[in-house]
Amino acid sequence: MIINKVDTATIGDLVRKVLAGHERTCFVVDDSSFLVGVVSEGDLLRAIWGGIDLDAPANDYLNHNPISILESADNPEIEAILIFKKHGVVSVPVVTSQRKLIRILNVREFI
Repeated sequence: MIINKVDTATIGDLVRKVLAGHERTCFVVDDSSFLVGVVSEGDLLRAIWGGIDLDAPANDYLNHNPISILESADNPEIEAILIFKKHGVVSVPVVTSQRKLIRILNVREFI
């Protein structure tokens, strides 16, 4: 799932996006489609368990340095499989060298 209102997004917005899809991860981009950060279902559950207000700014809870694959990689699909295995994530973004989001590879594509 992608959300593109980084300046105004709240934790509640992220929760709704994650629950609306099957990705278990929400990628946040700015108005120019540059990857700002990522938040997982687990990150959100921990924040809620910790008593976070659903109106809190999403930007404060994003991983601003997520694992990603450069679009120039020789074989992004093989790289994605290695990332899925090593890090236990189910989605990985493919970005330009300037971090513009090109696409998202999901483990389900490879099963």
